Amino acid sequence: LEEAAALSAYLTREEQTLVATVASSALVSFLIPQCDYLNFLHSYFPSTSGTASSRTSAHTIGTLEERLTNAMIWNQDSTIKGGSVFPYSASRMRTTGDDNDDGFTTAYFYRFLNQGLASYLSCGMVFCSNKAVIRKQACNDIVQLISMAICPVTPQNNVKSKSEAGSSSVKETSLLPLSFQLSHLDRLQILRVCKELKMSYDITANDQTALAQLRESLIGFASYVAHSDEEAATAYEALVN
Repeated sequence: LEEAAALSAYLTREEQTLVATVASSALVSFLIPQCDYLNFLHSYFPSTSGTASSRTSAHTIGTLEERLTNAMIWNQDSTIKGGSVFPYSASRMRTTGDDNDDGFTTAYFYRFLNQGLASYLSCGMVFCSNKAVIRKQACNDIVQLISMAICPVTPQNNVKSKSEAGSSSVKETSLLPLSFQLSHLDRLQILRVCKELKMSYDITANDQTALAQLRESLIGFASYVAHSDEEAATAYEALVN
């Protein structure tokens, strides 16, 4: 991701789409270890059956909640039948308790956040109007995943009514964010990475929605999650940036 971000100006649209989907799937692999992240990655792309034109026209990308749920079910089925795709993946053995973690996987998670994801967020590829459909969905997924990781609950005064549920975010309608395998320090690290997010002046309506969720999570972290005034100030600093 760090190298791809450095070469972002020279990447083709197809290469930018691939980078976005891999970044999203890599983040999922750390946040939800019980999720088959290769299945999640494949969910962005059309099936290999049928002609190329029919695959492209018929392919629709499900909601983030649907694809995460399917990937978790797929991993469970694979494990029952004889092991998941990567049964010895370090992220699957990670513990949320700071005292019980041997530090190996956490170190790689933080390296991914601080070098890979931070570089990607700062290069300007996340928010730009000229994006293919798949890349647009992957970028929105990244922002939604970050939002849910920073603060898994929605402030009560922001919860939509049942009549508005169709336009609600995953965080407002699902318990999935509460299954993220994160400690408080993990959430703080993800929060700090948000300060690297580079904005654009021509963002789309979908980007506006994702940004609204991110701002809501930053405020939620400062209000409900922060353990000190310093941590709350970090959240507001990311909000201002």
